[in-house]
Amino acid sequence: MAILSLRRADYPIAASKKAALFFKHIGCNNFLSTTNFFNLSSLPKPIQKELQFEKPFELIFVGRNDRIKNLSLLKEVVNNLPAENKVVLHIFGQDGIDTNRIHYHGWCTEDEIVKFMNIRAHAFILPSLFEASPLPLLSALALGLPCLVSSTALPLEYKGYAKSFSTKKELQEALLSLFENYELNAKRSFSNSYNIREVYAAKVVLTKEFEELFSQIEKKDQKTP
Repeated sequence: MAILSLRRADYPIAASKKAALFFKHIGCNNFLSTTNFFNLSSLPKPIQKELQFEKPFELIFVGRNDRIKNLSLLKEVVNNLPAENKVVLHIFGQDGIDTNRIHYHGWCTEDEIVKFMNIRAHAFILPSLFEASPLPLLSALALGLPCLVSSTALPLEYKGYAKSFSTKKELQEALLSLFENYELNAKRSFSNSYNIREVYAAKVVLTKEFEELFSQIEKKDQKTP
């Protein structure tokens, strides 16, 4: 029924490249292709991060308490990292009991999360089993944070901007590599943040959406007697 509805809709919206591929797969070729976006005026300028080895290496995770978010895997990996790495995972969106390695921040506003990303966090991590086009990831990229994302959750739009992993071992190796080569990764992410801001700012994405939608309406009007 859902597939039939998509085929019959005048202008179905594919909110990511993965969604666009699915639409084409089911034979729905007339659709509006778009992506997530952010309000550029609400984001502070990115800060190129530095890792001071006497201080913790601070990771940020944002998400609800849900099996799809796969947080249990992330907590297991962080808890089993060598003690000398001083990795601390900050979890936003959930409550819990703090440990030396894991700190819970509960529900927070978007502004509070962005502020933490920009001032304290060294990297953003998303181990989800699936994601569409997650705004926290996009915000982290726009703030110049190195990002680690599971291969099943990484949107096609952000390939090349974030590093992916598929297994627990790969996640552990990716975290250790990020820690050991942080300066290089931070510089690359900081540089990429300006391109992210140019491509995914709300004004840019919404203007493109309007132009594409208007073009499709014109084509349909021309076919209508």
